[in-house]
Amino acid sequence: MLKLEVTFDEINYAELAAGFLPMLLENLSNKDVKSKEVALLLEKLGDAPKRMLEAAFRELPQQDMNNLLAGIVSIYREDLMKLANEKLREQNISGGVTDIHLENV
Repeated sequence: MLKLEVTFDEINYAELAAGFLPMLLENLSNKDVKSKEVALLLEKLGDAPKRMLEAAFRELPQQDMNNLLAGIVSIYREDLMKLANEKLREQNISGGVTDIHLENV
């Protein structure tokens, strides 16, 4: 077994949050009828939700943004591992990712 450790620095959280928005809206759309209606309302706002997220993230302290990202990775841990393993299989690489953990240091 191998363990890969990666350190991130200078993350543009505004862009990262905006990048997650389509995935969050899609998940919201699939939840139930009312959630789908909310997602549709947000989509009708065009790029306003993205601009709002970007503005909010510019104001958050770095520590808070790091904690938020660590929490998001924790929530989507299984999905991220599945995605990573699919990419490995596409490249004909045997083995797989068995854990993903992001820690605020």
